[in-house]
Amino acid sequence: MRDGLALPSAFALGGSAPAAHLEPIRLPRDELAHEFPVEWWYFAGHVGEIHGTERLSFMVTAIRGTKWVVPPLTVSFVKRIDHARGPLQLLQSGGAFAVAYEGHDTPVSYRLGYAANIYNLWVASPDRWRIDGQPGHYRLRLWNAASQPELDLELTATAPAVLLSEDGIVDYGAGHRLAYYVRPKIRVTGYARFGGRLRVVTGPGWYERQWGSAPTTVYAWKYLNVSLDDGEQWIFFHTKLATVERHYAARMPAAGGIEELPLRPADFRNVDVVGRPLGTDLRVDTPDGPMQLSVRPLYGAEPDIESIYPFVPGFWESACLVEGQRNGTPVRGWSMTELRGYG
Repeated sequence: MRDGLALPSAFALGGSAPAAHLEPIRLPRDELAHEFPVEWWYFAGHVGEIHGTERLSFMVTAIRGTKWVVPPLTVSFVKRIDHARGPLQLLQSGGAFAVAYEGHDTPVSYRLGYAANIYNLWVASPDRWRIDGQPGHYRLRLWNAASQPELDLELTATAPAVLLSEDGIVDYGAGHRLAYYVRPKIRVTGYARFGGRLRVVTGPGWYERQWGSAPTTVYAWKYLNVSLDDGEQWIFFHTKLATVERHYAARMPAAGGIEELPLRPADFRNVDVVGRPLGTDLRVDTPDGPMQLSVRPLYGAEPDIESIYPFVPGFWESACLVEGQRNGTPVRGWSMTELRGYG
């Protein structure tokens, strides 16, 4: 134990451990890893070129888990969407958990590194990337196969993290629960290569963590994180686990905090785009009046993200344009939409 924080055994030893009882989230303790069957780190953002019109959306995620006799791994994906030219190559890699997760001297910081190694099955991306984190401040760096920088982004929180379902524990039914917190108020600054050159960029970001016992095979979901141009952000999701369905909506005002609001199933409407329900129409009643949003993918023909690792389920995720009205006033922004099990 250091600074009053116990290092989880899966973090310290790199071995598997039985799932523990989910406790209400406490920060900064819960910036660390946890002893649960599944856990993930998730970063997203929509950055624009300073003094220019070019725009890039990105998603970087690291998913920790184990199955059968496989030791715990963190499998990571890097997805980038050039708004003007289309999606860039999807990158993926994996690493042994004990190697990928460092920070023994300062337990509330972490480092996840991805490069060529035995876990990549010889077909992972030749690029390498690194995720450095501490509470409210994160850095994402990506180098291509020629060791040239592709991304160097700093994500800085401008407001405290928020917990879903009051204490951060979300019940999805059938005995499956996840701890869930979000840092929606993130300012992204740095460099990104797209359109043939490295650009200085800035824009809104999003960081979240989840861990627990939710299954990855029979579990279907559709998830959206929305950043409006006026600084307000939203999270929506619809999950299906056996016969249990859950609809969720929460608003994160520009000044910070979270306001969870009722979401009727009829007000979360799937819209087919190129034959799949990739679009979404949303309506939420707020104390300030109704919010109506239309969310459509920039490039709906993108394929699912399919992992080279057999225990990671495939899913679709990409950038979407958001347009609508809030109490009669036009609003606009961007979203990352993710879905699995929707055909």
